[in-house]
Amino acid sequence: MSCTRRQFITRVGALAAVSGMAGRVV
Repeated sequence: MSCTRRQFITRVGALAAVSGMAGRVV
């Protein structure tokens, strides 16, 4: 379960980072 949880957090973090970068560029 911890593995899945870690992957989920990593995915959310990556998505947030991409969204933030895109918002900054635009």
